[in-house]
Amino acid sequence: GRDAWAGLLRSKTWLQKGRLVDHGFVDQVSGQLFPFPQSALGVTTKLTVKELQADCRAAGLAVSGKKQDLLHRLLNAAYVQEAVRLQREEDEEEVEALLPQSAPARREQRVERPAGSKPFFRSLNPQDALLSEPPEDLSLETPDDQVTYDTLEAFQGDYGAAGCTLKEIAKDYDFPLEFLVNSVCDLGVVPPIDPDKKISDLLSGERIYALVEALTTIDPAEAYERFTDHTLGEIADYQEVPLSHIFQICADYGFNLPLGVRTHLKNDEYSVLMKEITGYQDDDAEGESGN
Repeated sequence: GRDAWAGLLRSKTWLQKGRLVDHGFVDQVSGQLFPFPQSALGVTTKLTVKELQADCRAAGLAVSGKKQDLLHRLLNAAYVQEAVRLQREEDEEEVEALLPQSAPARREQRVERPAGSKPFFRSLNPQDALLSEPPEDLSLETPDDQVTYDTLEAFQGDYGAAGCTLKEIAKDYDFPLEFLVNSVCDLGVVPPIDPDKKISDLLSGERIYALVEALTTIDPAEAYERFTDHTLGEIADYQEVPLSHIFQICADYGFNLPLGVRTHLKNDEYSVLMKEITGYQDDDAEGESGN
């Protein structure tokens, strides 16, 4: 069957090696009958030339020639299609044979999670599970075992990014801390921001996802370039301007100061601040000269 078909299809002159009958192809040498593939059962010698031409046209084949030529083209196309399907099935069988175990077999070897132990994953959205009633259990399959755990318990804990502090994430992701604390402010948290707090204590739900998404889509080097190198305290010392005045300027313009005196301003905020400081210094110099 299948091996013989493969041999015939590889031959350029296979039509000359046998004869067509209503139900298949008979090899002249061996006398073996190769039945038409399932996809070609509708193609028989009883079809008219016009019907065969219409089928050839629909299949993208040439429509010229005698009835036998048209039939040969259609059958050849059907055989090739059938051979491709059979080859695909063989490939799938080979791949399945290489797999150590199927999913149903792994289910028979389920390993139950000990009571009171934490699940094997960490949620980024610990509050999301509270929005709807959780299912009875959720299964996490691995190639070796399967662990079951209560969904609500999993989401109530501090796991993954939600269980890390801003300082820990800044270190792990090599991200500037000022980017993280500013992002937390942009997500609706009122400054000051404690970088030693867990993210789950500052954000919840989609806000945690938004922060993590920013970490995975923005280049750390680009994030560093968005902020100045000096803190507000260092700027005040260098410019010899009262820190209270700098804070007042930032408040007037609505700048977030998540780390207070240790805040690094964004570049555009720094430009505004320096313009205001220059005006303040000029006014102060004029006042001294007037005295």
